[in-house]
Amino acid sequence: MVPSLEYLYKGGRIGKAKALFGKVLNVKPVLTIDEDGEVNSLATVRTIENGIKVIRESARKFLTKLGLENDYSVIGAYTTPKMKELLEKIIDGDFKDKLLGITTIGSAIAVHVGPEAFGIVVGRKLSFDF
Repeated sequence: MVPSLEYLYKGGRIGKAKALFGKVLNVKPVLTIDEDGEVNSLATVRTIENGIKVIRESARKFLTKLGLENDYSVIGAYTTPKMKELLEKIIDGDFKDKLLGITTIGSAIAVHVGPEAFGIVVGRKLSFDF
């Protein structure tokens, strides 16, 4: 989730009109990455709380679609400490016992979405045997 369209505009990811309307309407995009690594809009919300709900519901639907309701792993990522607090709201509950770890979003992604972003990666269960 990206709480602002400002940096998507500055980075050339969206046009000036979309950025202006997004700012006026207080729009926050929820993004997803497909199997080919393409970034797509999953939803557009007006509050961070609704964005958190969308992320949780979409992750559950994705896991159900793959038949992984009980056999999956979760990794969380954030850019700033404020975004880490929001990330923890996604993870608390259903995803907490499947969490492998939480990390910061690197500069290669942050340069495109801005200094405030957070999200999760869900997928097939990973196990590390050492």
